[in-house]
Amino acid sequence: METIAIHPGGKIFAMAGRLFKGQWNTAVFDLATGSLLAATDTKMRVSKAIWNEDGTQLFLGGGSGQPKEIKDIEKSDWGKVKVLKVEVS
Repeated sequence: METIAIHPGGKIFAMAGRLFKGQWNTAVFDLATGSLLAATDTKMRVSKAIWNEDGTQLFLGGGSGQPKEIKDIEKSDWGKVKVLKVEVS
């Protein structure tokens, strides 16, 4: 697990990390039961997950790789932000 974020409504949470076979995954679980409600392959390492105020969007921040040399740090394609729309019923 890389990050966890509890939904503003307090009934669900999102968790992101790497699965056994190497897939980077973000999943939403029921807070009371731990049941899996939804999951997606984010295709990037998610190091931070934050819900918006009304819980309709989940912002994921992370990266798709790491620079191998100092000169590569200035490249702009390492960091990524994904926004997932979420419907809670």
